[in-house]
Amino acid sequence: ITTLNLLSLLKEGNQNVNIKIRDGDTIVVGRSDKIIKDQIIEINKSNLTPDSFTVYISGNIASPGSYQLKHGSTLNQAIYQAGGEQNFSGNVIHMRLNEYGKTEKNFYTLDTKSKSNLKNSPVLFEGDIIHINTTLFGKTTRLVENISRPILTTFTIFKIFE
Repeated sequence: ITTLNLLSLLKEGNQNVNIKIRDGDTIVVGRSDKIIKDQIIEINKSNLTPDSFTVYISGNIASPGSYQLKHGSTLNQAIYQAGGEQNFSGNVIHMRLNEYGKTEKNFYTLDTKSKSNLKNSPVLFEGDIIHINTTLFGKTTRLVENISRPILTTFTIFKIFE
């Protein structure tokens, strides 16, 4: 019977924990006391995972779409990579599938000055979805713009022929 620390093997190259397994051996994986998020971040820094992962960004953002980010990237870094938020941006919705296949939805106040791993800029994982809402004032401004544009265009054309 032995206890293995695979993170030690991955991070430090400690071969003492790399034991031989033989036919008939039984492997029991117990529950860890470490928080799973911290373990995933450490594994993502190893050479077992690809260098990048994909997140999806939509809403009131300069360039919505899918983005390849480096492991350990935060919400603010993803928003910055997508060209930054547009004027009149509201709160940010961050969606992620949990280990049970259910969607977890978190709301954040947009704060591009927030440091990594703080309350408003969590570390992202593969498949995360980020949506930046527009404020009520921004929605109203766009509505007025969309209504007035055809009227002003028609008025301008009419004035040309006068």
